[in-house]
Amino acid sequence: MNNKAILVPTDFSEACRNAVKHGAALSKITGNPLVVFHVINNESSLFFKKAAGDENAEDRLKEVQDFVRTEYGIEIGTKIRKGSIFREIPRFAKEIDAAFMILGTRGKAGIQKLIGNQAMRIVEKSPVPTLVVQKRIFGSGYENIVFPVNIDIEFGQKVYWSVYFAKYFNSKVHIFVFREDNPELQARINNVVRQITEAFEQAEVPVSVKTAKNQAGYANQLLEFAASVRADLIPIMTDNDEFEPAFIFTSLDEKMVYNTQQIPVMCINPKNPN
Repeated sequence: MNNKAILVPTDFSEACRNAVKHGAALSKITGNPLVVFHVINNESSLFFKKAAGDENAEDRLKEVQDFVRTEYGIEIGTKIRKGSIFREIPRFAKEIDAAFMILGTRGKAGIQKLIGNQAMRIVEKSPVPTLVVQKRIFGSGYENIVFPVNIDIEFGQKVYWSVYFAKYFNSKVHIFVFREDNPELQARINNVVRQITEAFEQAEVPVSVKTAKNQAGYANQLLEFAASVRADLIPIMTDNDEFEPAFIFTSLDEKMVYNTQQIPVMCINPKNPN
């Protein structure tokens, strides 16, 4: 794991610059190398043609390298490819066997450049877990992790990544449980919660459990709870029924990933290996 790179795709927007900061801080703490990746396509080519002077992608990546070296005292790798961001970013992540990827986005408001407004499409195609960050700075890292739990979901990878970050940041995990009005289904949820709690206890990660007040509006309650505990990270599984009734490409996926609290969200596709 320590030899695998942290991949940060960039379109040189402010959102992606913050993703680089998260990546650089994580790289320095974990020892994972950092690679910043830019894809030149029609849109980015047009952008650079309009840029002042002779500025180009190579120059911009050199600026990123210099910034990280000065601010974080580490060296990073860079790479440029031509093509579609939806093809080249997943392909490069697999090619370098990245540990995970960090995407920067400004959320749903405002005009974004190439990557920020296409975050969910990139997440869906990613062969590795994707940490989506907005404007919130890295700060002290990911000390409070809110862990959503619903019925019949795969939770092993979420536990794996929560423990991974907890070991570096002495994190506390706050399990937030879906409330089910059906007693039989609630019993099944309680069994899942018990297994997850035991997994964190075995990993010696502090853990607490909180259940939603109502069955309806779980996503909203989750984000309110996350704000109340000053959450720094929310791990979620994509392409399943974690958020009533489905996560991927619904209004709820946008609510979670583009949350107004700007809490970083780690998106894990079921096909992602640990």
